[in-house]
Amino acid sequence: DGPGQTERCRLLGSFVFIILLGIGIEHHIDSLETWVAKSGTWGVVGYVLLFVVLTSLLVPEALLAVLAGVSFGLTWGIAAALCGSFLAAAGEYPGIHR
Repeated sequence: DGPGQTERCRLLGSFVFIILLGIGIEHHIDSLETWVAKSGTWGVVGYVLLFVVLTSLLVPEALLAVLAGVSFGLTWGIAAALCGSFLAAAGEYPGIHR
């Protein structure tokens, strides 16, 4: 009935949400792998552009970096995440330092 119980409920709710999200994503992994295989270089370019937009909207970079590794493999995933991170920082810098 106190603040401790509210925090436990929030924690439990977050845990259930993460589990359900993982189960939902699991069903789409095959289609994601097929899309990445078909898209080739354009898939990496699209990911980098998406990375720039999503990090500007405050989506955590770590989550996007893991997505790159899962989608493109270790080497291309690191390259795509680094390029996206650099371009996002370069694009946001002028707006922050006026």
